[in-house]
Amino acid sequence: MTSKQRRSSDRLNANASPRSAGHIVQQPAGKPPAGFPTLLKQIKARIQLAQTRAILAANTELVRLYWDIGRLIDERQEREGW
Repeated sequence: MTSKQRRSSDRLNANASPRSAGHIVQQPAGKPPAGFPTLLKQIKARIQLAQTRAILAANTELVRLYWDIGRLIDERQEREGW
């Protein structure tokens, strides 16, 4: 890297926000903002609900697949006398 490129890179890094530079901005310890615990509970509930729905959908598709595979095997056994 040339010195000109290095200076340009340093300027960009100096102007970057802490979050965009990959650093976590820590708030002072203390009481969370009003309503934050409620918001956090709502977010957690939505995530859990979405995870449950995803699991149920995946299980439904697997059961359909296994039934279809069983049907294919049964048809082949009937047709070819296995």
